Amino acid sequence: MKRILKCIILMLVTLLVSCSAPSAAPAAVSESEKAVKEMAASLKLSGRLEKEKERIVRGKVFDGEDVCSQMTLYKAVDEADASRIGVFISDDTAVTETFLESYLAAEKKRMSLTHPDQVFMLSNAVLRSGKGVTVLVVCENIEEAKRIVNAYFGEE
Repeated sequence: MKRILKCIILMLVTLLVSCSAPSAAPAAVSESEKAVKEMAASLKLSGRLEKEKERIVRGKVFDGEDVCSQMTLYKAVDEADASRIGVFISDDTAVTETFLESYLAAEKKRMSLTHPDQVFMLSNAVLRSGKGVTVLVVCENIEEAKRIVNAYFGEE
């Protein structure tokens, strides 16, 4: 009986120690992620967006190549929604734009088969570069997306 009681006490102490251990500091938010979150909040998109993992973005958008030093892409959770917002920091924005244009073309082709009503949004994506940053916004409100991207680059 004493053995069982000792085991239970030991397990409880272990549990308490592990629960009270200080948690790790939150990961630093990159410049590109901050920008995406600010733009998403300004656009007030109807659907929920979710961050794509960097390795997925590198594979889907950049064919596995290290084109960007930072990349953040948020995509609609609903497969029937083509909305997405991305900020990509690189030394060569022309190369980044080329990869993003290819990505958009592939997405248009894919969506035309499954959700043709979303192709218009992809065709009118806001894609703009400047000062080592490339921004991609795909949403229903194209004019608002242009305004927000222009404001990001310091133009109104």
